Amino acid sequence: MYNTVLDSPVLNLAEKKYGKKSEEYGGLCNLLFVSAERTGRLDLAEQYLNTAFVVLIPIAGKDSPVYAILLHNKGKLLLDQKKYKEAVVSLTEAIELQKKISGNANPKTIEYLEEVKKFLK
Repeated sequence: MYNTVLDSPVLNLAEKKYGKKSEEYGGLCNLLFVSAERTGRLDLAEQYLNTAFVVLIPIAGKDSPVYAILLHNKGKLLLDQKKYKEAVVSLTEAIELQKKISGNANPKTIEYLEEVKKFLK
């Protein structure tokens, strides 16, 4: 279920303290995703994000702000990976869920979707 490449000392501490199926562990995986993605380590970022999905969705559900954040992050990762058609799906779903939850879409999600669409023209 979990990839052994995800061997961060902080993640190991979170696993010992909270367990691999905890909200804290999943949230930390999402934060580590952001760090890896921003530094261009896209393979590692993808592993952290996949783990965050596996851990957090059973806890938060698919109608939650957490799921909207994960979809946003997945869309950004797919944009970085030049998987534009898949990015459109994730970002569009994120925007729809953001609007459903708060009435508004995250401006960054909209920005990423517009960027993806430029590549698809």
